Amino acid sequence: MQLIIHRGTHEIGGNCIEVRSRQTKILLDFGLPLDFATRTPEEQEHIRQEAIEWARDTDAIFISHCHADHYGLLSALPHPLLTYATTGTITMIRAISTLSGQAHAEYLKYLQPLPRQKENRPFEPLCIGDIRITSYTVDHSAYDACAFLIEAEGRRLLYSGDLRLHGVKKSLYRQLPKRVDCLLLEGTHLANDTTYPTETQIAARLKRQFRAEGDKLHYVWCSNQNIDRIVQLYKAARASSRKLIVDTYTAFILEKIHDLNPAIPSPLSPFHGDDVFRYFRLNKFIRRLEESGELKMIERLQELPTVEPADIGRHPERYVWMIRPSMLPYMQKFIRIPCVVVTSTWEGYEQEHPEWISWIAEHGFPNPHIHTSGHADTGSLKRIIRHVKPAQVIPIHTSCPESISTLCPHTKVRLPLDNEPIEW
Repeated sequence: MQLIIHRGTHEIGGNCIEVRSRQTKILLDFGLPLDFATRTPEEQEHIRQEAIEWARDTDAIFISHCHADHYGLLSALPHPLLTYATTGTITMIRAISTLSGQAHAEYLKYLQPLPRQKENRPFEPLCIGDIRITSYTVDHSAYDACAFLIEAEGRRLLYSGDLRLHGVKKSLYRQLPKRVDCLLLEGTHLANDTTYPTETQIAARLKRQFRAEGDKLHYVWCSNQNIDRIVQLYKAARASSRKLIVDTYTAFILEKIHDLNPAIPSPLSPFHGDDVFRYFRLNKFIRRLEESGELKMIERLQELPTVEPADIGRHPERYVWMIRPSMLPYMQKFIRIPCVVVTSTWEGYEQEHPEWISWIAEHGFPNPHIHTSGHADTGSLKRIIRHVKPAQVIPIHTSCPESISTLCPHTKVRLPLDNEPIEW
């Protein structure tokens, strides 16, 4: 077996890993660098062409989850390849593509669900040539993320994908296989010793926040794709007797996931007796749904209960509004309403929106940061290593791979460079 990490040995995001046997070649993830949007057009084109070379002669691609730094280069392929992912990951990728105006992208036709007899049951092994791949559900901020066990030529490689042990499915790591020859382990937080709160603790903090400043409208900036966080926000709003305002993007995403998992709340499929959601129409995304043929979805969205701007002005204490920096023009219409702006996303994203930060500071709005990471802290990484008991560990998705040695002093560590072949 040969392993080549094309990108990710010294970089967070942009994962692309090649595994090759004598007969077969597969890729694990096919992601964009996190800073792709800020690169020059020439650099972006180089990244695409590089990815095309990496994919040459590939038999199949396996995507661990629905974040663009793990699947975003699929659209660059001139001839799409058979691509496997969990049903939840495929649903999210299709929904995101629809909302970004790419509902008819060619690569979407080649997405295949990983085999399992039924939902909530273990995945069945899949053979591509002489390589055997088994998937394992893990906890991450992306819905239905997974790790991959790769077996070929008498060797066993476990690729963690992105994962954590402080989410709502934190115990899933115990199902990962043990005593593999190599653990390819994500190391986003190797550079710090922070211990992150659980998603349950985030819900409790949100609830306390909504009650502590109970007379104010609460804006909450969190990812529209972070299903776990939206569920916690929903629970906190319900417990605080507030209505949760979500826009067209979020409503569409939630309904698609609710179709897979009825335990996920959706404004289009409310739980019996619950009246928590209020709908905010964004015409930009309505047009995207029209272009993709989601006409029945548009009809259903039009029937949702909305909120009158005048009622927000009279009763700001009744509402929590999911927003993001691009929605600043709507927030500016309610400038005289007492409000709190809660940031529930990675602090680094704030630096990308200076106008947003300046606006909050200029008006003196409270801006609490109530968030937890989608990635494992160092204590969790130790627990994963102790559970798996690998013969060798290779860190990936990290800017400081050398720090892994402090977590597993009795386990062999290898620190390859991007595009360096590793033979077993």
